[in-house]
Amino acid sequence: MYLSLHTTVAIATSNYLPNLWLAFIVNFILHFVLDLIPHGDDEDSKKIIGDKTYNKTFITITLIDLLTSSAIIWYYAWTQNFNVSTITSWSILGGVLPDLVMGFAFFAKLHPWIYKLNHWWTDKYLDFHKKIHFIIKFQMSKITALFLQAATIVLIFWFI
Repeated sequence: MYLSLHTTVAIATSNYLPNLWLAFIVNFILHFVLDLIPHGDDEDSKKIIGDKTYNKTFITITLIDLLTSSAIIWYYAWTQNFNVSTITSWSILGGVLPDLVMGFAFFAKLHPWIYKLNHWWTDKYLDFHKKIHFIIKFQMSKITALFLQAATIVLIFWFI
């Protein structure tokens, strides 16, 4: 899933969670539950991390997703008169942290000096995160997945 969907789910759930620790833990777990749902990244998983064309595409998509997530957070804050609770902040952190860690692991693989220091956990984490994505054996196109995630974001904001 894109960070923007994880961010939206975290914002929505934060309205129902009584404290920041529970908000963080629930959304950390929800991240992996959402990643179980097929979301069009089958082709990406077959790419080689060192492939320069793939790296540029990956970085571009990530930057667009970060901007979209920032816009979602800003929109939510605006609708709340910029009175966003600490619970909401921790909820968002819990929801996006697994992908931020994955981003660090991806970055570490591209830089040998960082990889040497962290390979003992980065490889295991990348394998674990990848396995979560493919427990359900169903493929969909990136366009379909993008449309479904955008529609889900709109529906969530419609109801909160």
